[in-house]
Amino acid sequence: MIPKLKVENGELLIDGDFKFELSPTIYSEENLIPYKKITFDWCVEISQAEMLVYGEERIYEMFAEKLKQDFKKLLKNG
Repeated sequence: MIPKLKVENGELLIDGDFKFELSPTIYSEENLIPYKKITFDWCVEISQAEMLVYGEERIYEMFAEKLKQDFKKLLKNG
């Protein structure tokens, strides 16, 4: 499920996990350093009421923290 904002029992939550798509390994032309491009989906729909009640900064911080935690899982699981 694409992560989206959810309010449950008055508590603000991020529902779902980020799913990452990785490109094949690419080598930079300049110095042949290997890298991958990573993409992910997330639901950008946030109501004005949620923004006013919980605050834009808090909501974005929650998404950023969830993205960070899910990315760490990806790195650990290889």
